[in-house]
Amino acid sequence: MDIQYLGNQELLKLQKTAFLASNTIPIEMVLKCYDWASGKHEGCVISGFSSKLDKDVLHFLLKSKCPVILVLARKMYYDSEKIPK
Repeated sequence: MDIQYLGNQELLKLQKTAFLASNTIPIEMVLKCYDWASGKHEGCVISGFSSKLDKDVLHFLLKSKCPVILVLARKMYYDSEKIPK
């Protein structure tokens, strides 16, 4: 299996917290996830960020400048002119 990387591989050395959410989740849990994502984090957060809630959490994490590792369960495709290696 060929593993590909794009971005800062130094993040792999940090303490990681995984975040995974189902497409169906009670509203009270959604609010707790938003609160968690808005808080301070040690290390970085790793996820596929594929569900609606995952994407919302990613928004909060990026806003707070939390380091994030995005894991794709498929081959990466990118335009080399737009995204630096």
